[in-house]
Amino acid sequence: MSDSRANALDLFQQALDVPDGERRAFLEDACAGDGALLAEVESLLANDALTDDRFDETQLRERRDQLEGAFGLPAEAMPEHPESIGGYRIRRVIGRGGMGVVYEAEQEAMGRLVALKVMRPTMVSERALARFQHEVQLLARLQHPSVAQVYEAGTFEQGDGTQPFFAMELIQGPDLLTWAANRGEREKLEVFETVCHAVHHAHQRGVVHRDLKPDNILVTAGDLPKVLDFGVAKATESDLMLSTMLTDAGQLVGTVAYMSPEQASGDPDELTSASDVYSLGVVLFELLSGRLPLDVRGRSILDAVRAIQEDEPTSLVSVDTAYRGDLDTIVKHALEKEVTRRYPSAAELAADIRRYLDNEPILARPPSTFYQVKKFARRNRGLTVGLVSTVLSLAAGLGLALALLVNQSKLRAEAQMALYRANLSAIPGEVEEGNLAYANSLLEQCAPRYRGWEWNHMRARVPGLIWSYPLPYQGTQTKLAYSPDGSRIAVTEGAHTVGLWDAHVGERLHLMDCGEGRLPT
Repeated sequence: MSDSRANALDLFQQALDVPDGERRAFLEDACAGDGALLAEVESLLANDALTDDRFDETQLRERRDQLEGAFGLPAEAMPEHPESIGGYRIRRVIGRGGMGVVYEAEQEAMGRLVALKVMRPTMVSERALARFQHEVQLLARLQHPSVAQVYEAGTFEQGDGTQPFFAMELIQGPDLLTWAANRGEREKLEVFETVCHAVHHAHQRGVVHRDLKPDNILVTAGDLPKVLDFGVAKATESDLMLSTMLTDAGQLVGTVAYMSPEQASGDPDELTSASDVYSLGVVLFELLSGRLPLDVRGRSILDAVRAIQEDEPTSLVSVDTAYRGDLDTIVKHALEKEVTRRYPSAAELAADIRRYLDNEPILARPPSTFYQVKKFARRNRGLTVGLVSTVLSLAAGLGLALALLVNQSKLRAEAQMALYRANLSAIPGEVEEGNLAYANSLLEQCAPRYRGWEWNHMRARVPGLIWSYPLPYQGTQTKLAYSPDGSRIAVTEGAHTVGLWDAHVGERLHLMDCGEGRLPT
């Protein structure tokens, strides 16, 4: 093993003794720019944080084997493997994990290449066998073009006893993010839509994946995605739940960054297909933006779980404004923390992706302002209480000011009405005494909005001053007559003519010739 490969495990053991807050800086300094080394050490630390106990010697050996596989050692550098297993001729080691070894093998009877997964001898316990058999049972129920197909399961005898194995479809191709590096938006979304349909197929058969992430999605020739590793899946049917021992209650299973809030709680009873929908939302966000909506790398497990359950994910549009609109809404809908507000199924998520690609209206809608305010209040209770108190104080002050204003307006209106009535009551007496100018001023003081029939009646009783224009004809025979409402004036304009005038604007409306007869008096 090269120095860098050996250093990964050594750094992992050293980092265990470094406080969480200082661990990231320690690792960056120790890895000296080696990104692959840093990523592997962080992976070891993340897995270590999921258990109450530190790795024992056996587990450390297993982790060292995982490092060998992760860093791509040639097959001849691996430990020796059997030439054949249960009718399968072993060709090379593909990878190693906590549960066992995956070989590329040739099925001798069929002449086809398969991926052969074999339990490690050190891992064959009653619990491990139950988990392995559970994985086979689940995978055998899934028949979809984008789910790795299981061909056969069996056991073979080697060394310490019986070892189980199963043969499945050999998938060759890059992982989802590697494939997407030089692809356009439409290609990415079409492949993701297919992934959603594959996951929905599993959900319809009672299987929740629980570890959906780009590494578990490979893309083969022809851009066909394949969903792998249902090894940590959970059957939602009650009989299968009771008959398997996938995980202890309260133990986190899966990859933290892609977990739903309910999965991060560690309660297996909270997991439904909606948890996979959330994980698909994380995958979609990363597929489009190259980032995670909630980056929990480098955090302690408790802080990571808190962030997943409480912090709002970054919006897609904040990463790239080109995603403003429907695509941002789709991702937000899939990443809702409340299960009931997410897409009800992976198929519904796929359907909205298809609507977006076909330029049709999507079903998801942006969260309402009220809902966003409610979420803000939940996240910021102290600040919200202060804001509410301030708003209530302002509202109380505003209410008092409005009440005073209304009261003042009411008093002003009552005063104007009293003045109006007093003025009208005084006019007859002033006219009787010949104070026509004062009577007219009393009429003018009456507010226009109160003037009704009684005002017009009083105005008609002050004929001498209603006419505010020079008389058109002033002779010894000039006489005036007002209409009942005071709007018209009849004026004699000569021996035989009468003019009809507008009393308001001083405009003559009509001129009548009465002939040789006597003018009316």
